[in-house]
Amino acid sequence: EVLTNKASVAAYRAPGGPNASFAIESQIDELACQLGMDPLELRLKNLVQEGDPLATMEPQVRIGSRQVLEALVSHGHWPDQPPERVDKAGLLHGRGLALGGWEGGNGPASAHAHLEADGRFRIVLGTVDLTGSFTSMAQIAAEALSISVERVVMSKASPDYAPFAPMSAGSQTIYAMGAAVKMAAEDLRSKILKQAAQILSVAEEELLIEDDGLYAKSDRKKQLSFAQLFQFGTEWFAVSGPLTGHGSAPQRKKAPSFAASVAEVAVDPETGLVKVTKLATAQDVGKAINPLSVEGQIQGGSTQSMGFALWEEVIYSGEGQVLNPGLLDYRIATSVDAPMVETLIVEVPAGDGPFGAKIAGEPSIIPPVAAIANAIAAATGVRVCDLPITPERIWRALKLKRTG
Repeated sequence: EVLTNKASVAAYRAPGGPNASFAIESQIDELACQLGMDPLELRLKNLVQEGDPLATMEPQVRIGSRQVLEALVSHGHWPDQPPERVDKAGLLHGRGLALGGWEGGNGPASAHAHLEADGRFRIVLGTVDLTGSFTSMAQIAAEALSISVERVVMSKASPDYAPFAPMSAGSQTIYAMGAAVKMAAEDLRSKILKQAAQILSVAEEELLIEDDGLYAKSDRKKQLSFAQLFQFGTEWFAVSGPLTGHGSAPQRKKAPSFAASVAEVAVDPETGLVKVTKLATAQDVGKAINPLSVEGQIQGGSTQSMGFALWEEVIYSGEGQVLNPGLLDYRIATSVDAPMVETLIVEVPAGDGPFGAKIAGEPSIIPPVAAIANAIAAATGVRVCDLPITPERIWRALKLKRTG
């Protein structure tokens, strides 16, 4: 840590990951160039595999690094031939590849599940609905309860009495909180089956849960709606107590998520101006609970990474004053700058997340910055070693190359 009087900075996501990826993946491309190898081939040849010792001497767990690279190839994002280097307008074109991974958070979590009077199911959490995560957790609860997601109601409780939740960071909301929700829903399901079996005088194995209640497989006349089941646990004629389930999930196993990106750029050699013409990111999420939400995470992280690569920089005067203190001057990527970010969801279940899900939020920001840098190097024949890769830095590198 270095303490200065400069304004503090922070990460969007995956703190330090994009920066390290820029350095490492730039070096990998330089090695590929020196060896005369395809950058993809070099990466595939040297991937750490499950069981290989890490720097800590711990064995690598199951990861999807190979699968995300292969997904880019199978979907046509890394064809055998590179793009034509110079077009009719004199713009320089290049394509770049990068790979990155993130371990994410895996903290303990807890959740409650209740059967409501109207036959719906309420999930009570102490976490926030970050980027629509409550929708995904409602899906997890519905799957565990064997009901439709429309019957699930999500509630964020007051910190005074909410069940414990890890911080809303570290990509662990679905991985950790989702596990607690699944456990709470399964606990409630078990109690529902036990109580219904007692009321209907059948074995638990004979009961079938459907969206509106429970039925005996051998005699569908023996049935209970969920609203009736609530009454049997709460009215004056109650045969048991209210039906509630609880989930207390311990710390999860490590389940790193890997992402890989391909970027294509067009560079004006006269000005150094860069336009990203294509950006595709494949990410291993273990199991996509809500594919639409996962795609949004990948697109958001990839676009933020593009901002790191080309524009985002706090500029100081010689006297240490910030020259771009607001968003009018501090340049971030917008929809005008970004191409349609193509997303590829890869599923390599690992760890002990709900239904095989891993972390999702942070990995997508790591490889695009390096993929864009490698694409610029492929297009121009020069490598800029500072971020962001501004037109001025490209222009100076090209001028240095021409003058020797």
